[in-house]
Amino acid sequence: MVKKKRTAAQFFDDAESNGHESLNNVDIDGDTVSKHIESGIEVNYNRMLVLWDESQHGMYEDMEPLFANPVLPLMAIALADDAFQDYGSFEEIEAISPPADGSLHHLRIKKDMLRVPFFQIVSADGPTGKIHGAGSFSNRTVDLGHRAGYEENIGIHDIRREPLAKADDNGYLIAERMKFAGHNNVDIFFGSYAPELNTVDGMASYWNKKRRTVHLEGFRGLSLHHHPQLLQSLPAKVEANLDNCVDFVSINKEIEILGEKLWGITLKDETQPARARREELYWRKRQLVSEELSKWQQIQPRKIALIMEDEAPQVASLPSYFNRIRRLDPPRDRLASLLFLNVPLRSMQGRSALQDMITLCKENPRVAYRPS
Repeated sequence: MVKKKRTAAQFFDDAESNGHESLNNVDIDGDTVSKHIESGIEVNYNRMLVLWDESQHGMYEDMEPLFANPVLPLMAIALADDAFQDYGSFEEIEAISPPADGSLHHLRIKKDMLRVPFFQIVSADGPTGKIHGAGSFSNRTVDLGHRAGYEENIGIHDIRREPLAKADDNGYLIAERMKFAGHNNVDIFFGSYAPELNTVDGMASYWNKKRRTVHLEGFRGLSLHHHPQLLQSLPAKVEANLDNCVDFVSINKEIEILGEKLWGITLKDETQPARARREELYWRKRQLVSEELSKWQQIQPRKIALIMEDEAPQVASLPSYFNRIRRLDPPRDRLASLLFLNVPLRSMQGRSALQDMITLCKENPRVAYRPS
């Protein structure tokens, strides 16, 4: 009997069932995997290999605010890559009239773009042609959660879990929910995604009263602790003390020596070891700062601010380095405001956001503006 090949969804279903154990020497579509595979998506213009999810999902553009619009970043990437065979701008695509019978138009992709990674690493000189690894998106998600005031690491699993729980609440069939999640085992949802909170209103049931569910949403969110005033940087005195500690002084001294050494080397091959060592030292400095910041976040007071609802601080107003340096990068400066607007993609603000995203996809300038 011919052995049936395992799909990627089946592979990760088994991994979830086993508590996300190390994924070694497993068979996916006939290929043996001999190293750990990170959850994520590998996408190019020709095909999509979705390790977590093999189903296809429809998207629509009338989703507000702009940061929730899934078409915006995907359209920006495609236009920045000049990927469409017959269209080169958003205005041309927008001018296409929808079919009267409700069918869809198919926009062709250039043949020379079919093997180009969709999510490319962008350097100061533009797209590199190298694909972003799964860890890149995961790390950015964790950092974003911390900047928003969440103490725990918010991972991809947390993001998947919420819509699956809501899909279950919204009455979708089990088969529909499994297709949406890419699961082939019904136990995966109940073991790894279903909320632990009991949704039966025991009090109302006992006293024969009307069922209440409004309190359940709040309890489900308590698994991720949110601290609106979470420190985003070290206090000035602590930062000064850290700069003068033995480890920091030693690292800075070695970085200075390497900088002087690189200044006198002209051949690129000879500079590689020194540059690699300097990058390692910079990483160690960031780690020391991160560890110290984590300590201060742990001892930070947790008093609830007594403020009115309409005066509640927004995520965008939390203290961060970005507010100090945002004017150095005009596209990101504008996006930081535009993406929170409740406007459609085809509005003036939506077009501006799209153009700024296209600019960022094409180039990544080190410094776009220097104040006088």
